[in-house]
Amino acid sequence: MRDLGFAARALGLALAVLTVGACRGGCARGGADGGEAIESGVAADGALAAFDSRLVVHDCAGLGPPARPCATDHAPWDALLEAGERLTEVPAMHRPPEGAWWAPLDTALAQASSAPLERMKTSERIALQNTALFLSLEARGKKDDLAARAMALVRRLAFPSATRPQSNEPDVGLDEWLGPRTAWIERSRGSVPLLHEVLHESTRVVRLVRTPLLRANFSQLVAVDDRGDPFVTSVVGSIEIRRGDARDAAACVILPSAARLRCELGAGLEAVTDVQSLPNSHFLGHEASGAVRCNQCHDTPSSGFDVALGTFDLDAGATADDLAARRALVLDRLRAALAK
Repeated sequence: MRDLGFAARALGLALAVLTVGACRGGCARGGADGGEAIESGVAADGALAAFDSRLVVHDCAGLGPPARPCATDHAPWDALLEAGERLTEVPAMHRPPEGAWWAPLDTALAQASSAPLERMKTSERIALQNTALFLSLEARGKKDDLAARAMALVRRLAFPSATRPQSNEPDVGLDEWLGPRTAWIERSRGSVPLLHEVLHESTRVVRLVRTPLLRANFSQLVAVDDRGDPFVTSVVGSIEIRRGDARDAAACVILPSAARLRCELGAGLEAVTDVQSLPNSHFLGHEASGAVRCNQCHDTPSSGFDVALGTFDLDAGATADDLAARRALVLDRLRAALAK
């Protein structure tokens, strides 16, 4: 019966994909994907596109902060902090994972559970609590003992309600990837949950922007205070970029780095250098060639990306209200999940 319930949820996600619309690099394992537009500025290899029109080059060259020394020490919570993206594989499996799949997360959670709060930067604490929250919600009904232990860590890392680090704006380090935010044009699909938000169990608020050089989506992590109330923070969960409007525009996926978060470099994010390390999720499909399957979701050459995804630019007067509505939508969904 549990497998049937999981299959029903997977079907619901597939339908949400068609309704929500966005690809984080492609639709893995044949799943349709949807959500937010991530187009952006350097032409990709035309021969690759001609070989398989779903594929685009993954190329992060020139993006992000200049190289400089960063933290080399390791903390007990690093493994769990970086493991959150793997949880997006679960809905793409079509049945609950086997016990062995959970084992690395189980080990990482055990290592993180005694994390000394006094040693943690606020951004690390937010990121760790967010990952534990995502793990607890994703493991619920599949690995209940793990879900309970993860929720215990969420509570241990909870922020005092009177001094919680709430922020509507992302880390200033994000500008090192996307350019100055004064040049960002915010985009929207209206008040519908984006696929990335659904697959992250409403533990992230996703934003869509474009600049003169790129289009991207990025996420801000949600934390929980000591009353159990969720709130949005400045910590960035990930970025996905397309470097131009062309259907063969190169993509770049940027994911959390415990070391960079600790030394406050590039909003705690690092560009993926090997696409084989990406999760096999609905939106991070990739090939052994080093290409990603962006156009499996975004390929609508006759109409254009934006029409297919239903995204549109927001004028300056509408941006604040739209973002407030999107944050409220995600937080309300998360509150409902936490109340179960």
